[in-house]
Amino acid sequence: MKDGIVILDKEKGVTSRKCDNAFQRLFHTKKVGHLGTLDPFATGLLIVAIGKGCKFLPFLPDEEKTYLASLKLGASSSTGDPEGEIEEGFDVPKLSDKEVVAALSSFLGESEHAKRDQNRRQTPL
Repeated sequence: MKDGIVILDKEKGVTSRKCDNAFQRLFHTKKVGHLGTLDPFATGLLIVAIGKGCKFLPFLPDEEKTYLASLKLGASSSTGDPEGEIEEGFDVPKLSDKEVVAALSSFLGESEHAKRDQNRRQTPL
């Protein structure tokens, strides 16, 4: 394949850029790009364009995403993600199913993406 779009199921531990680099080597081209970016610790679909396929990326939807997450109650990390050092731990009270569902429902709906600054801290856009 010289031109096209590939839907890649990205594995944990691999950066989106590293995926692009692999496609560049595989197809002997420098013209490779992807839609959106997945953190190295994230798994999921990564849309990769090769050659003339890159011209289609601006026309593909990138605004709606769905996330499945796991969390550890009672800890926070230096980066707000699994890659950071645990900075603080605290006791978690016994929670009912209703309380857990109520707390998790606050994460449903639209939200703004956060980008990392030079110190890998989460900063709002």
